Amino acid sequence: MFGEIMFYLYLLITAVIGIAGGLIGEKLRWPSGAMTGSMVLVMIANIVTGKMVFSDDMRMIMMVMSGFSIGAGISRNDIREIPNLILPIIIVVVSMIMYCLGIGSLIDKVSGIGMSTSLFATVPGGVSDMAAISEALDANTAYVSILQIWRLMNIYLIIPPLFRKATGMGAKDSANLNGREKANKNYSWVLIVLCILCACLGAFAFSFIGMSSGLIIGAMLGSASFGTLYKKVEYPDWMKFMIKVLSGMYLGSRIDLEVIKTLGRLIIPALIMLVGMVAFILVVAWLLSKLTKLSYPSGLIASTPGGVQEMFFLAEDIGAKSSQTAVIQTARLVCVYLLFPSIIELFVKAFG
Repeated sequence: MFGEIMFYLYLLITAVIGIAGGLIGEKLRWPSGAMTGSMVLVMIANIVTGKMVFSDDMRMIMMVMSGFSIGAGISRNDIREIPNLILPIIIVVVSMIMYCLGIGSLIDKVSGIGMSTSLFATVPGGVSDMAAISEALDANTAYVSILQIWRLMNIYLIIPPLFRKATGMGAKDSANLNGREKANKNYSWVLIVLCILCACLGAFAFSFIGMSSGLIIGAMLGSASFGTLYKKVEYPDWMKFMIKVLSGMYLGSRIDLEVIKTLGRLIIPALIMLVGMVAFILVVAWLLSKLTKLSYPSGLIASTPGGVQEMFFLAEDIGAKSSQTAVIQTARLVCVYLLFPSIIELFVKAFG
């Protein structure tokens, strides 16, 4: 009983710190400030105290609401554009397979941590999912988890400023863009509630069939179906803020002092991943802008191996089209879970 009370007390403290970090991030105009600020402050608190927590129930709420926020931004016009996104999706998925196999093999040769461990560490999927799947191939799940968290830290702390520099869009430009998007919006709470219910139904359906990341993908498809079949749903800025804060809290609570200490022993693989990922994003974004109708900012977001919801939030900061980002990132995520484990298994058997 006492342990349960303490857990909820720490959960409340984590939430307060996350909200404070989100407000600071927005005040300082960080990229996706609410999410980044929440993650940084919760991460610092967790490194110092080791007491920051995030419950399974909150994780489910975060994934459903993130899926809702992504799907609610998709309109009928975006659905009509899907045939035009087939080529970008193919380029992103094929390039990502080549990147994972290439960087993973290099990490194995340089560090000797094992082919399976190196490959699963570079796969752009969920941290816990990749660690669980990698165990079947005798990978070091601790190393996989740590390097996956390192990948996420780079994506959310280092990559966004790079995006702004690459696109020439600064914090002021981003603030002006978001300010224009906030104007003249009317909110219908009936539509918002109905759309969230559709997101919950989609999340339940996809998680019931056992699909990895089914909660967020199902919620996204559920809310997108409501918006495209009936009416696109607009929702208040405070809801967007809280959804971003939840994502930041979740990411920050996964990084503690032990993770930071272990990164020192994996410094070479970590540096290879960072350099390789930056080069990959810039090259693939350039290819997408030249070979497809995607703009360079949209190409940057589409090629970044981050979470669907986080990339959706970051798209707003650099002038990328959020709906295109959602479609391409979702297709990439589905391919990761359907194709990558089998590809890695075959690669390990052939070259491991």
